[in-house]
Amino acid sequence: MKLSAKTIEKLVGIIIGDSQVSPYRSGPQLIAFFRDFGERDLYGQGFPSRAAYTKEKLEKFDGMDVMRSIISNAFDFFDADGSDPEVAAEDFNRALVRDGYRLTLEYRRGWMEGDRHVEADPYFAVVPISALTVAPTALAAVNHEAVREQIQKANRKIDSGDYAGAIASAYTLVEQLLKLLLVKTSTTYKENDGDIRSLYKALRAPLRLDPSDESIDAPLRPILDGFQKLIAGLYEISNKASDRHARIYNPAAHHAKLAVNSAFALCEFLVESHAYQAGRLEADAQGGLRMTEWVVDVDDTLAEALAECIRQGPIREIKDGKAMRMLTEETVARIEGLKIEIFANEHPPPHFRVIYQGSTANFTIADCKRMNGSGQILRFEKNVVHWWSTNKKTLIETWNRLRPADCPVGKYKGGQRDR
Repeated sequence: MKLSAKTIEKLVGIIIGDSQVSPYRSGPQLIAFFRDFGERDLYGQGFPSRAAYTKEKLEKFDGMDVMRSIISNAFDFFDADGSDPEVAAEDFNRALVRDGYRLTLEYRRGWMEGDRHVEADPYFAVVPISALTVAPTALAAVNHEAVREQIQKANRKIDSGDYAGAIASAYTLVEQLLKLLLVKTSTTYKENDGDIRSLYKALRAPLRLDPSDESIDAPLRPILDGFQKLIAGLYEISNKASDRHARIYNPAAHHAKLAVNSAFALCEFLVESHAYQAGRLEADAQGGLRMTEWVVDVDDTLAEALAECIRQGPIREIKDGKAMRMLTEETVARIEGLKIEIFANEHPPPHFRVIYQGSTANFTIADCKRMNGSGQILRFEKNVVHWWSTNKKTLIETWNRLRPADCPVGKYKGGQRDR
């Protein structure tokens, strides 16, 4: 096992503990560490610096199979206070994958207590990245424990021969990543929806993945169309050949590897696409796209007429000379991660909408009674009521200001207690 100079440098920091992500090892402790691998040094006068000593030993063992055990032992500090070996391993993997290996979290053989399986102590194994498995380097940048867990599960299950379980883990990986990206892009979706086909469809717009979008380069459209078919295929095979449901048939090894590797490739593409689109939005916000401005003076009367038309909301269509308007919204406030909005041209009674992590609920302006809603938002209903008690006047003013002339509800008309 051959490591690059950069990987050795990072491993030195892990072993001596100066990287602040692993426990500190003194000189005598370093000697004891390498004694497990046949070294017989003594600590005393003339002992080099801890970093120099550790680097010398690693360079000596570089290229030998024993290096795997050295790396595994270096991350064996699960019981250390203030250090998280999983976080350290995730960071180290960014260098290690470039050398063709990665750390995977494993568990020693457990035992049964009645009908319950008890897992033994965890450890990190150094495994080569085979040509049959896509290295999920981009996924390591997604700080979501559920995604990392499914990567590890799928790899372990393929190695152990549990091909149906590997397919199930691949499906769960795709499902959780889609939901994570939907949250990151502020896209509404059903929280309990486990159908990756509908989740992917919801994500197509914010990540610009719709193959029918003519603004996308023509050579890319067939690939995007292929991703849609891949999603449909993963959905079908997970229903018929995984342990998510009663299996219709038992999958072969190459079927499981195809499903898992396809899921990994798709997830890497989605992560990179999200990063690219986020970068474009940031560049646009900072003036990355600049256009020539042509200024034309318009009569004040005409300008005011257009302003009033715009204030009444976007026109969806014009029918028999009458404007049919779309629902527009205005953000009233944000409190503790909650977003509060009021729509124009709404249905009765006057109300406002609260959004939190993709879940929504509507509350009446008059008494803050919840009209509907489900999901995470229900945990913060009292927060909303508390905010409403001191901001009802703002809600009324916003509601009245947004009313178009043809609004079926009209302006809010409350009693003395609303003033």
